[in-house]
Amino acid sequence: MYWGRYLTHIRTVKWWLSNSPINPLNTMYKIDKEIGIEQLKQDAKNIIDSNSDNPSYHETYGVFKRRFGETDFNNIDKDEFTELTSMVYSWMPRILILNWEEVDDNWDNISELLTKASSDDELKKSEIETLSTLINNSIIGTSKVLHFINPEKYPIWDSRVREYLYGTKNGANNINRYGEYRCWALGIIEENRFDELHNIVRKNIDYDYEVTEMRAIEQVCFYGNN
Repeated sequence: MYWGRYLTHIRTVKWWLSNSPINPLNTMYKIDKEIGIEQLKQDAKNIIDSNSDNPSYHETYGVFKRRFGETDFNNIDKDEFTELTSMVYSWMPRILILNWEEVDDNWDNISELLTKASSDDELKKSEIETLSTLINNSIIGTSKVLHFINPEKYPIWDSRVREYLYGTKNGANNINRYGEYRCWALGIIEENRFDELHNIVRKNIDYDYEVTEMRAIEQVCFYGNN
């Protein structure tokens, strides 16, 4: 495995260690395939321009990214949060259910977590779990919301990404797997040749928005099994 890239991210995984009984220095290596920068570059070259099949996918991503980017997460209110989360859930197969009773209808706490997510601070595992409890009890849906809040730090996670990394779509709604994926992605970004991968993704797919490093990695994982 590529130990160097992980060792540079001890700060990043502190969110995991802070309140989890599971040691990420063990669990984060459970990604079934030894996928490094060269494999990602090869798979990125095989990506077919998805705009020809589903142009609304990238169009809506650009709209969501702009709308979230216009939001002041230091002063967001409950109605605006509902609006933004509902936008993201147009990508999901299930209707959005916000489980306010399961988080004690505590908007002040939720707004603090959203502010934290938009900053340079790391969300703890328990904090991501709180958000996912509220957002349909879905790690997948929460990962999408977090990505649009802070597209540089939080990758989108779903069953297709899980299949690329673990060889199965089953069990995608799992915060441990999301944590492993995120730590792995942050390490990949630190690779010396990451810019080559980033440029391949931007070249091979016609984007009308700025492709963050996290988005580039997620796109290779999303399309890598095609």
